[in-house]
Parts: sequence; structure tokens; C-alpha cells
Amino acid sequence: MTRKLTSAKIRYLSVLYELSRDGTGVRSVDVARELNVSRPCVHSMMEKLRTEGYIKKSSYGAAYLTERGENTAARCAEEIRKLAVPKAD
Repeated sequence: MTRKLTSAKIRYLSVLYELSRDGTGVRSVDVARELNVSRPCVHSMMEKLRTEGYIKKSSYGAAYLTERGENTAARCAEEIRKLAVPKAD
């Protein structure tokens, strides 16, 4: 089931994308630390991302971006980079 890609989901996907660049999974505690949120908040969002097909995760294991999640996160990161670059006058 696909739902709206909210700003919160984009933030989580971006963090997951950055933390998983070395090919390893990402632990919830690392996401919580990076976003300065509680682990229960991370758990809740990770479950949403899992059910929507953006990540795969076992109950107590690390999270991995799916192909869909990685593509979406890369696209969002590119859009953020475009917005951050000042336009030439």
C-alpha cells in the first residue's frame, strides 16, 4: 500500500540512505540519535516505511532500504541538493 510521502518520511529515508551507504543495515538507535527522536518514534516510522515497501527489517534486526526505498531516498536527496544550491544572478 502506498501512502503520501510526508516530510517526516523523507527525513527518515534520507537518514537511512546516508547511514546505509557502506552497505550495512541501519539500527534504530542510530536513526534516533541522528534525528534526535526517541526509539519508539523510530520504531513507529520504521513500521510505516516497512509496510509501504521502502525498507525491509526483521523484528530486532537492522533496517535495509529496498530498491524502492533507495530510489526514493536518492531522488529526495537530489531534490534537496538542488534546493540548497543558490541560483546565479
